[in-house]
Amino acid sequence: MRRQQFTGKTLAEAVATAARELGLSENVLDYTVLEKASKGFLGFGAKEARIEVAVDDLADKEVSAAPVSQPSAQDKAPEAPQAAGPVLTESPASDSADQDSLLTPENIGLEFLAPIFEALGVQPTVEIQEDDDQITFAMYGEEVGILIGRRGDTLNALQFLLSLAINRRLGGHKRVILDCEDYRARRAETLSSLAHRMAEKARKTGRRVTLDSMNAAERRLVHLALEKEPGVKAESYGEDPHRKIVIYPQN
Repeated sequence: MRRQQFTGKTLAEAVATAARELGLSENVLDYTVLEKASKGFLGFGAKEARIEVAVDDLADKEVSAAPVSQPSAQDKAPEAPQAAGPVLTESPASDSADQDSLLTPENIGLEFLAPIFEALGVQPTVEIQEDDDQITFAMYGEEVGILIGRRGDTLNALQFLLSLAINRRLGGHKRVILDCEDYRARRAETLSSLAHRMAEKARKTGRRVTLDSMNAAERRLVHLALEKEPGVKAESYGEDPHRKIVIYPQN
């Protein structure tokens, strides 16, 4: 018994290729599905279907040597199944169901991030937490600082694209958080400390203090930190991405 592997863009194409190259009819092939086809995302991660076919050498010779003749009306009548061993088949509906089962926020997210990790030469561990409204991808590992960038610019850009990829594929709106080495928590602590220091400066000098431009999420953290600060008020002004917070002394 010899075995040979065949591939195709779909399972049906792989089976057809095997039948053509072996000179056998598809309905007598004894094959095992080694890998199912996957479309990937944006051209990345696509996989072909791969099967392994077990071919009996003697049966192969007999089939190849058999004369080819035009089938008669009797030949076209249904025949009893031949004892040619088990035939593994997979209907298009089953193939589609398998694809749908893989269409989850987790799988789409990992599929999106994989080529980015490869291009940057990093291999982080990704921990995922998900509930009904939000999914968080937390990355950890060596040399992953490149994924954060200056003041989180790279991380924020990747988070935006990751959210877009997931929600467009699923046709919904799920909040997506991308974190790296707990940067989000550390950044929140830094902004809170900065807000309190600048509020104290505004009170002491009696002059307004302008903070550097921030994205909407970071400005919200600053406003929350200043809600209970006495003697000051904070307002945002400008246009994104250069919108800033100004802290005013109330007197």
